[in-house]
This record gives sequence, C-alpha cells and structure tokens, in this order.
Amino acid sequence: MKKILILILLILCGICAYYYLPSDISSEPSDSDIQDTVIPSEETSLNTDIPDNKESDPLITETEEKPSDVSSSSGHYETVMVSAAYDETVPSYDEQVLVKEAWIEEVLISEAYSEEIEYCKEYGYDTYFGYICSGCGYTTESIDEMNAHVEADWNDGCGSYSGQNITYGEAHCLLQDSYTLYHEAVYDYVYHEPEYKTINHPSYVVHHDAVYKKVWVED
Repeated sequence: MKKILILILLILCGICAYYYLPSDISSEPSDSDIQDTVIPSEETSLNTDIPDNKESDPLITETEEKPSDVSSSSGHYETVMVSAAYDETVPSYDEQVLVKEAWIEEVLISEAYSEEIEYCKEYGYDTYFGYICSGCGYTTESIDEMNAHVEADWNDGCGSYSGQNITYGEAHCLLQDSYTLYHEAVYDYVYHEPEYKTINHPSYVVHHDAVYKKVWVED
C-alpha cells in the first residue's frame, strides 16, 4: 500500500513540474541569445575614455528635408562637405598680470612732541604805595615829607593829600606763566602705482574638423 501511495505522489509531482515550470529552464541557450547578451567587463568600464583607432563620424551640422512631393524610394541622402578641415595658428601674446595693487605709503615727516610755551599772564606797571598832594600832585613815599609839604604850602591849595598805589616806569609783564603745547606727528602720503608682470603665452594650433551636411539627392 505504501509503495502505491509513493508512486502516485511521484506521478503528481511529475505532472506539476511539466505544467508549471518554465519550458526553457532546462534548454541550452541558443547562439543568438549568447550574441545578444553583452556583459560589460571590468576592463571595458575602466577604459571608456580611451579613444579607439577607428575614424570618427563626420561632423554633420545640417540635414536637408526631403521634398514633400517625392516618394521615399525616389532618392537618397548624401553627405556633402560644407567646409574642409583646417588648422588655425593662434599667435603668441603677452598678458599683464597684476602682482600688487595700488597702495598709499605713510611717510613720517616729524614725530610728535610736547613744547612748553611761556606767556604773560598779567601786564601793567610797577607800583609803590605813596602819598599824593591833592593840590599840586606832589608824590612821596614818606608821610613826614608829605606833612611838611602841606604845612609849607597851606595857602596854595595844598591843604590835603591821599595815600594810594602809584605807578611808575614803563608797562611790562608783571606775571609770567606757561602751558604745554602738544604737537601731533606729521605724515606725508605717497601714492604708488599698481605693479604688473608680463607673462608670455606661446603660439598654439587649433584644429578645426571638416563640416558636412546631408543633402537629399533624387535617383
């Protein structure tokens, strides 16, 4: 009985495998499948920037439209040269490169210093205390002399006198004083032009590829 059940299960598994598994799982890949499948190698991915030795396609800048009144089989496109390839020589030239910008130099003319300035704080005359006769203006420093003068000239209007400060001599400075005058440093400012250096760029050649366009030609 067990053998019969096992045999039935094996038959059912075979039927399921036949209907549900992909039909090409066990088939060998064809030559066309191998050719259409491209697996990039590490060498190819690392050398994509290296140009090959094949000639590059011509530079086509324009394609003329096919006339609308002709059929597609009545003509064809041809590649026509518009301008030939040529080399252009760029001449050498000098370039002025800024090395140092314009600047202003501060030059010291005189250093700062302090100066003591004297001046006359009080100006006037020398004085002394004396006595002046009210009648004739007689002056003396001695009161005894003034009393003798008044008594002698009593009848001439010199009957009185006064004591006061009396000036004499020429006017001059009576009191000197001083103050400190501070002088700032003095500078001069000199303008300097910007500085340049000359860099020579040698001549070089620029290659221009030929230019083509596609033209419709009737057969």
